[in-house]
Amino acid sequence: MDRVTQRGHRNRITEMIKWIKEKYPAQYDHTVVELTPEQKANPDLKYFTATHDFKYECINVVIIRAFLSAEKKYKDDTKTTQYSEVHIRKYHDAIQFGMRTIDAALPKEYHTG
Repeated sequence: MDRVTQRGHRNRITEMIKWIKEKYPAQYDHTVVELTPEQKANPDLKYFTATHDFKYECINVVIIRAFLSAEKKYKDDTKTTQYSEVHIRKYHDAIQFGMRTIDAALPKEYHTG
């Protein structure tokens, strides 16, 4: 996977984390971890400029779905142009990338919904 795609995945993860902090603060500490200096410095983890990451085993699928349906459904403020399924899928791909990078597992509910 090229570096641009890796950065895109990290940026999407960061976007989801910020949204969770704003909209679901009670879930934030359960779902997100602050990166240590050692983690940030490890190039194999591909954190780039990220300061936080998911606790992948604790991801709440309902919150991820809420993010995708609330924030990523429309391209414009007038809510007339919808994002394509391909665009939405990139957020799933980002979660999969982050999970594989740190060799974590997602909760079974993530896959079964």
